[in-house]
Amino acid sequence: MSSESDSDTEYYDGMDDSGSESDGDMTSEYSDTSDEDDDDNVPDNQGWQRITISDDKPPSPPQPAFPFIGDNIIHHVYNSEDEENTYIQYFESFLDDNILDIIVTETNRNAEQKLSGKSETEKKKWHPTYWEEMRIFLSVIMLQGIVKKPEESQYWSKMPLLHTPIFAKIMPYRRFCKIKQYLHLSNNEDFDPATHPCPKLNKIWKFYNSIVSKFNCTRLHKM
Repeated sequence: MSSESDSDTEYYDGMDDSGSESDGDMTSEYSDTSDEDDDDNVPDNQGWQRITISDDKPPSPPQPAFPFIGDNIIHHVYNSEDEENTYIQYFESFLDDNILDIIVTETNRNAEQKLSGKSETEKKKWHPTYWEEMRIFLSVIMLQGIVKKPEESQYWSKMPLLHTPIFAKIMPYRRFCKIKQYLHLSNNEDFDPATHPCPKLNKIWKFYNSIVSKFNCTRLHKM
């Protein structure tokens, strides 16, 4: 018992009145670090600020290290109370008709190019896609990210342990596979590696420019 009490005494001797360990050797260990050097690396607007706590008013957040200098105009307003449509409105703020038109046009063009010279039997397996169908196709892709299955065909399986009826209800498996087979975002015939601004991104260049432009100019605001 005496040895335990001695060790307890030594432990508590190393702590101050507040119950925290005293600086002791720790202070000397870190004494070579200069606070002034650290302050030199902190932006002026990120220095120490006085925090005033009030029941009526919460403390103000620190100023950002990089001030926002972009366009603060609200380009799109959505109603946050309408939960059913809010997600669709948010999605369409970025993937609008312009971008959807690129996907539909280039997918149909790619199918036409690849089916050129094919047999009539093969050509009959495809018919041009359109906006509404492409929206459904993209929704299936996103839903697959939520409902996880090891193989893509299992989303359309009728086995009791795997059956997820929504997939077959909104799009047949064969049609999904055909759209996925010909899905395209650019015109192969227009590509010239000598003049293209970014040849490595040729396959997605048109789509990439459109979606980046959308992110740059869209502001979302709740009503």
